[in-house]
Amino acid sequence: MIRPDDIILTNFEEYASRGYTYDFVLEGALSTPGRTASHISSLIIYDETGQDVTDTFDIRHRIGILQLYLYEIDLITASDQQIYDGTPLTNSDWSIAGNLAPNHHIAGISFTSAQTDVGLSQNSAFLVIHDASGEDVTGIYLINPAFGNLLVTPKVIEITSGSAIKTFDGTALTQNTYEISEGALLENHHLHIVILGTQTSVGMSPNTIESIHIFDQTTDVTKNYIIEVTEGVLVVSPNVD
Repeated sequence: MIRPDDIILTNFEEYASRGYTYDFVLEGALSTPGRTASHISSLIIYDETGQDVTDTFDIRHRIGILQLYLYEIDLITASDQQIYDGTPLTNSDWSIAGNLAPNHHIAGISFTSAQTDVGLSQNSAFLVIHDASGEDVTGIYLINPAFGNLLVTPKVIEITSGSAIKTFDGTALTQNTYEISEGALLENHHLHIVILGTQTSVGMSPNTIESIHIFDQTTDVTKNYIIEVTEGVLVVSPNVD
């Protein structure tokens, strides 16, 4: 038989540091495989002097769960990875470690995870186990998750700002052009680039790119790319006339 033996009081840390304590009584027990609720039937909070100050607190109770299992297995899911391409990464390969009871079988498995943007997530899933008569007996199994990971890595592109040259005439030389010199954006993605390079006097300077953002319609998806930048050159040559 199992019984609840402790409670969690949230937002009580500050009071505990000041010497507050509490007593409680729990109800609930389970002696056969399955699940049942447990609850707090009594809770008294004392201040640092031992006075009952329970009525000064707004106490909200949450039901606990007692679970008793007969069998234990591990649910193992596969790991996978891909370079960002705008599609969800999934992998439905799985296995179990441990043995089902005689005449029990896996009736189904559902995967609950997919990774589209750059990042890492667990390839989580849950099983349904039936006995020989088709009854759901999942609740008598302790199913330990051994989930793989779904990893999406960034797509690499290179952007080069334009170069330009002119003879000195006292006005600023700018070149608000660029090209994707390596790689490509996904279909329906578009760039918003701010180029601030300028050269007025005789000399040369980089055609500076201040910022780059990539959008899927109105959604900023820049984080899904590694953007390598090559800056062009602005050259103003002397006027020899």
